[in-house]
Amino acid sequence: FGSMERFIAILLEHTGGKFPLWLTPDQVILLPISDKYQNYAKKVLNLLENSEIRALIDSRNEKTGRKIRDAEVIKVPYMIIVGEKEEKEETVSVRKQGHGDLGTFAIEDFISFITKDISLSSYNNNEVKFKVEIYGTEEDFKSDFSSLLAFNFIEGSDEYIKYRYIND
Repeated sequence: FGSMERFIAILLEHTGGKFPLWLTPDQVILLPISDKYQNYAKKVLNLLENSEIRALIDSRNEKTGRKIRDAEVIKVPYMIIVGEKEEKEETVSVRKQGHGDLGTFAIEDFISFITKDISLSSYNNNEVKFKVEIYGTEEDFKSDFSSLLAFNFIEGSDEYIKYRYIND
């Protein structure tokens, strides 16, 4: 046992905690600029969740700059800032982690944009995002990795088996 833990450790080390968009637990964080815009943030959250986009609302009573900084630190890929202008125009102001302001989007346009970004960054894409080589006995791998990702037998010996991440 322990193969799953080793895999997660390798993944964390390789990505520095900044997972690909398809894998990250929270893909979007909504940052209302004050409590007055919580209802609009909840409306946007509902639309995102209906489109199978993982999102949450930062409803802390903090300044927007602090919320943005905290979202950057915890490496949430997209931040949506909502306030009076966005509520009135039914839009969202979008920031990408590490890249800054992307501008204002209609909600439906942002959903299309992020859905396309998720599919482009998915492991089914033709790009190999990372490679994992793990050594252990055949017994180590039989149960732990069978349903986690697609792995392919590359080399074998009496004592160890080498597995490598592949794209299907």
